Amino acid sequence: MDNPFASAPGSYSQLGLAVSVNSNDFAKLVFGSVGQDIEFSSRDNNAETKLGADFPDGYGFGDFAKAKLVLDVSVNNVGNTMATATVTLLDASGEPLPGNASVTISGLELTGALKEAILDPAASVGVGITHTHGAAEAFTAAYDYFEVSAKEDTSTPLPVPATEIEEIFAGANLELSDSYDQGDVGSALVTVTPGGNDVQSSNYGSNSFQVQNTGDKKIAAVFFDVTTALYGDSVFDPDGKGGDATAKEWAINSAGNTGAIQPVGSSGYEHYFLPGIDPEPENSDNNGGYRGALVKFSATANGGFTNGETVGFSGDMDPNSIAGFTKSSVDTGSIPFWDVGGISGAELIGSNVYIKFTDGSTASGQLMSDGSQAGAQVLVSETPPNLVAELSVNGLSAGSQGTYGGEVPSVIVSGPAGEWVRVVMTKGHQPVTNNQDGIADTVNARLADKNFPANNAAEFQFVDVQLGASGTADVSQEFTYGDFLNDTSSFDGDDTLPLGFVASVIDNPNTSDGLGLGPVSQPIYLISNGTPVVDGDTTIPSEGYYLMEDSRLKVQFEDINGPGGVNPPGKWQFFDEADENGNQANFQGVGYYLWGDEDSEALNGPQAELTYTFVIPESAAGEFTLRVRGHGIQVGPAMPRMMSG
Repeated sequence: MDNPFASAPGSYSQLGLAVSVNSNDFAKLVFGSVGQDIEFSSRDNNAETKLGADFPDGYGFGDFAKAKLVLDVSVNNVGNTMATATVTLLDASGEPLPGNASVTISGLELTGALKEAILDPAASVGVGITHTHGAAEAFTAAYDYFEVSAKEDTSTPLPVPATEIEEIFAGANLELSDSYDQGDVGSALVTVTPGGNDVQSSNYGSNSFQVQNTGDKKIAAVFFDVTTALYGDSVFDPDGKGGDATAKEWAINSAGNTGAIQPVGSSGYEHYFLPGIDPEPENSDNNGGYRGALVKFSATANGGFTNGETVGFSGDMDPNSIAGFTKSSVDTGSIPFWDVGGISGAELIGSNVYIKFTDGSTASGQLMSDGSQAGAQVLVSETPPNLVAELSVNGLSAGSQGTYGGEVPSVIVSGPAGEWVRVVMTKGHQPVTNNQDGIADTVNARLADKNFPANNAAEFQFVDVQLGASGTADVSQEFTYGDFLNDTSSFDGDDTLPLGFVASVIDNPNTSDGLGLGPVSQPIYLISNGTPVVDGDTTIPSEGYYLMEDSRLKVQFEDINGPGGVNPPGKWQFFDEADENGNQANFQGVGYYLWGDEDSEALNGPQAELTYTFVIPESAAGEFTLRVRGHGIQVGPAMPRMMSG
């Protein structure tokens, strides 16, 4: 839609999108004079819930010509109805403004009549546009297009509403009577299997979960919600029915004078919540496990959980796809040999951690990779920076599923200029092959309808990049798809595994632990089309390489100075226009080099170098990226080949 405001608009002037069943029950996304630049709100029988945000990157009303507004409403498998909004600022041609041009607002829970209508297939829900000017000067609202589309169920769980977590805290009989000085901030560092280089590490071991109080307030409780974990098959398994039959209880291993209360025993309390969906309700030997777990602390014993103190605890987590089977039955014959039931901290990336402090305040954050094969970490604070990284993989946005194969996936990340971003790529697999009594078939069937059909991580790869002035970085070439870079043994099909990608803004990893400074993007999952990715190969082959028939090699340069009028040795020739048949009509830059002539040339030598010199003036000194690509072009029966450097 066009931006009608050249400067800050008059009171109550606004325009945007609305979803409603009547004038008292609706949700809207608008920008204008609404408190902050953007309002994202809902009304349930006139009871209003209002979220908001300022325009990103310091932009104001006079800086953009158009805005793209997206209002997404999703319903999870237990009926929670959540809305997410995204506003992207555009120039007059409809392109995003430089830097971080988008802001996303999530966590708006829809209730009442609107929720009921959304859940009822027979009910009607109105979707449209809204604009008002109140007592201010009237304006013209112009919309380029308005689109309503159904969103497929991708089996990606939605975050559990914060209100539901607060209900769990409210029922836990916590000690919340403390008061603190104004300016005191509660915070805690949370780690799960930190720094582990074994991708098969399991949080079954003692002290796998650790919480250190780093703030000014005592901690009353910690709650883990793994609903949104990167490996969504992960559940807590206290009874050997949510995963394999081997299990242990949630327990404090090192209290550290924190006043930690043992979940089981004489002081025991309810500590598992958010039950998962039972994969076979008719089978009493398995269940859906749990997605949430609680640890409580006394505010008085040992002085309570205060600054500098650390507690360690552990339990049992398993993939829910192996529920009801013994550990030996899923591990035996696994390819490669695997501890199938182990869940590491890295597999829980994206999970939410909530801290309740003894004055009743709450803070939350998401686990993010610590740069190892097994570890995850988050600094949970009442004053988080909330810097947002946006990720796109093969053109897909966060929370999407797509395919890959052949070509290297495009991985683009954006965020605040100058900030560091960590991009994580994981290769998932399902190692169970023992099909006695149909075990492997059952596990595969339980994963078949998932958008990430994997129950174990085979590898994690990481890219830490500092964003330049544009706020965007292309890290497509930084990942390896055909080989494992960790200690995982190669196996058939390991180059076509399901992939998962997430990103988050982090502290400078060169001078700190690289803790997250904002949310973890929703995973983007890719399923192979069956064709392995051709990773770049920088080795120099011997003479006679690239033997082909009826093919040619094109190299394009986009340097404004062109070739300088001199052709290099061998068969390299420079052309600055298409041939009579229109070949190379869409070349980039001032021209292109061909090995041989325009019609056809076999790539069989003699080997010759192509040297190209780039002159950088001192005034433009800095870091530059050079990418050279070549490809064979089919003009006959031979298959084209690829090379890159």
